[in-house]
Amino acid sequence: MRSLACASFFMLMSLAPAGASVDAERSLAVFSVTSASGASVASSALSTEPRWLLIYVTPACKSCDRLIESLEQWQSPQLTARTVIVVRGQNAARYVADHKSPDLDAAWYTDEDDHGWRSLDLKSAPALIGVEHGEVKWAVSGVLNDPKTVEPMVRRWVEY
Repeated sequence: MRSLACASFFMLMSLAPAGASVDAERSLAVFSVTSASGASVASSALSTEPRWLLIYVTPACKSCDRLIESLEQWQSPQLTARTVIVVRGQNAARYVADHKSPDLDAAWYTDEDDHGWRSLDLKSAPALIGVEHGEVKWAVSGVLNDPKTVEPMVRRWVEY
């Protein structure tokens, strides 16, 4: 099992775009974000899936926009069901309104006070975080000039 974790880490390192960072395993931080209806949602309740993808984006981030546009093109039932998108910052609700589309029917949340961002100790966006049974198994963050570099990793994670 340990060798599988090491192999997975090195695979992620090879897939990580230049300027991106890859983090090791840890428990998912405790924080709350806001749903479209205005309800506060705990990080532990963001997904009922045993294995899911948490994506953090920031308004006015070209790499984030490119990733969201790419996710719309990568559609699959598993991607929709197992992806949670959180938008951070004061303009988060506006970003969701501008970018949420029927082509990307994932769960969207806002983190206007950056509590989740800080709790996850994120430094750059976009951030892709693989979560399994409440544990962060991998995370990649930073500039994604070409989101196609992470498409295989995203598909392998959500289309199991």
